[in-house]
Amino acid sequence: MRAWIAAAVAAYFLYFFQLTGMGMVGPDEPRYAWVSRAMALSGDWVTPRLWGKPWFEKPALLYWMTAAGVRAGLGEDWAPRLPVACLGVAFLLFFYRRMHAEFGQDAARYAVVVLGTSAGWVAYSHAAVFDLPLTAALGAAMLSLLGWVERGDRRALPVFAALLGVSALAKGLVGPALAGLTLAFWAARFRTWSIVELVRPVPALAFLAVALPWYGFCYASNGTAFVEEFFWRHHFARYASGALEHNQPIWFFVPVLAVGLLPWTPLCAALGRPAGRREWFLAAWAGVTLAFFSLSGDKLPQYVLPAAPAVAALAGIALARRERPMRGELCVCALTLGLIPMAAALLPQALGSGLGEALDRAGSGRASRGAESFGAPGGARLATPASTTPFATPSNVTPLDTPGDATPLAAPASTIPLAGPGHATPLDAAGSATLLATPASTTPLATQGNAAPLDTPGSATLLAAPVRITLLATPGTATLLDTPGGATPLATSASTTPLATQGNAAPLDTPGSATLLATPASTTPLATPGTATLLAAPGRATLLSAPRRAPSLATPGSATPLATLGGAKPLAAGMVSAMVPAAALTRPTALIAALGGAAALALALGAAAVLALGVWIAEGAGRRGLAVALVAVASVGGYAWLKRATFAAIDRQAGARWLWMQARQHGDSLCLGEVRRHLDYGLSYYAGRRISSCSDDPRPYRIEGDRIVLWLKP
Repeated sequence: MRAWIAAAVAAYFLYFFQLTGMGMVGPDEPRYAWVSRAMALSGDWVTPRLWGKPWFEKPALLYWMTAAGVRAGLGEDWAPRLPVACLGVAFLLFFYRRMHAEFGQDAARYAVVVLGTSAGWVAYSHAAVFDLPLTAALGAAMLSLLGWVERGDRRALPVFAALLGVSALAKGLVGPALAGLTLAFWAARFRTWSIVELVRPVPALAFLAVALPWYGFCYASNGTAFVEEFFWRHHFARYASGALEHNQPIWFFVPVLAVGLLPWTPLCAALGRPAGRREWFLAAWAGVTLAFFSLSGDKLPQYVLPAAPAVAALAGIALARRERPMRGELCVCALTLGLIPMAAALLPQALGSGLGEALDRAGSGRASRGAESFGAPGGARLATPASTTPFATPSNVTPLDTPGDATPLAAPASTIPLAGPGHATPLDAAGSATLLATPASTTPLATQGNAAPLDTPGSATLLAAPVRITLLATPGTATLLDTPGGATPLATSASTTPLATQGNAAPLDTPGSATLLATPASTTPLATPGTATLLAAPGRATLLSAPRRAPSLATPGSATPLATLGGAKPLAAGMVSAMVPAAALTRPTALIAALGGAAALALALGAAAVLALGVWIAEGAGRRGLAVALVAVASVGGYAWLKRATFAAIDRQAGARWLWMQARQHGDSLCLGEVRRHLDYGLSYYAGRRISSCSDDPRPYRIEGDRIVLWLKP
């Protein structure tokens, strides 16, 4: 009973903890989620539809799973993710049962631990894509066949065929193709024709009964368009010619599989030659999957996931049967956990832009999670020291930015007078630095020798974060709603400080706060008579920010950034979280901030070395179960910390939910400019409608890159 309780706790942290800590990631998750929701809302459970049009890229199994979640009232993130996570855990239970029946309890336990804590299985149990449902269905079919492989037990053949039919609903012909090639290789090895039993009437009818109805109904509803798109383009053309241009070298899946099996990859060195018919079958299953996709024109990392259960089964058998000590292999497994800080630093950027760019950024010392703008966590840089531009001239606004680096305050076609004779226009946007101008809200900004309040209560918003940062002022008072749920006084009636006196002004900030202070030693010219210039000498301005650190804000005649926007330290606290999971789960940010990248990696490797020493001692004492348990427990803690530490950054760099939270207030006034595919699909999914392209249907607000920009026609 204690073992099952421990397994339940581990399953929670591996598969359900922080399951929706990030929104839909990449282009595939929101696209499939949209199709599923449309299926649930329309009641058409046969034809998948994307934005109202038939979409035949994949069959229906994942759509049905997610649509069931939608019908059950799960949220927009839970409905796609929870069914896949539950399926991942359910397969582990089936995996244990079949391994226990065929190879004994020890082999079953080891195999489930290896698969359940492997990086690939954990990762794709958090992804609402088709690959884990395919792997679960195909894996269950292959495992159910082990009795027939070893003893010729035909009772399992209908079960195998039915589960193979489920795999055809998961990802088309891939499952039957892998099963058929595996059986052909195995039959050739043992020179047997027994595989003809699989096409006898009972197994054949079981397969057709499960797979055929959906294919038949979909063809009846859509005709040859379904056959051409689904079978030709997304099966044969993708495999033979790489029609979708996911081209990779032939060896691509070898390192991918090695990474997906971490931390247990070193156990592959202990597998050796298969000993019997069942072991040969498992080896053929893994080898055929690897070879089949290596020869494909299109290659994506998740394609090789169906090989993972076979390799885990072989590793479990080796751990249970091998009598000689496996200290070297298990110690290296422990040491690989020291790489968790490196994974934390690379993962957000790798998912957002690819591993190559993530490595380039890491090599150049830039943070994978980027810089955060003041008032907009996860937002964009507003300017760099080299891009200071005039902020206000008597009748014009110059964009505060460099091309391609941030969002301009006003595009050339939409410049707005900011400081005319004695007047100014408020500055506003939801999470970006975009100007809003309403004639009704202009208020005096600077008159000869003094400064009037920036605005009237409630009519101006300065650089609003998702909860909006609002600058309010009544004559003599001003309040800045600075952080979510809190407010820092800029100036109270007893401490009001003139924004601009004759040729002189007090500084606007102190490190880490937004309080208006005035000390004789730090006064900086802010505005000359009759003009309004921000944080700079007359006519120049720089608006920079970063969280947590604020060097000097202004020196006479210049503008100093709050913090530089590069060189942030990588996310890391390493194996501290694996060894002390409570601290890692409750204060991951503090751990990251306290440690530099090199120090965190050194600490993690040191902790991994201590873990490896414990594994060495346990294995040397003949307690292999304890040695494996030590690595497994550390893995669970490491995954929990990794999710807590990186999911928010992944959401910003590879998802769309964070941007939608800022953009949703604009509703139907939004259109999409030049954005990446994951934002196109993701924003439309969260909006519940297809957001139009700005080139086809211009709207007042447009999303460019990952910024919200007010677009005013000239």
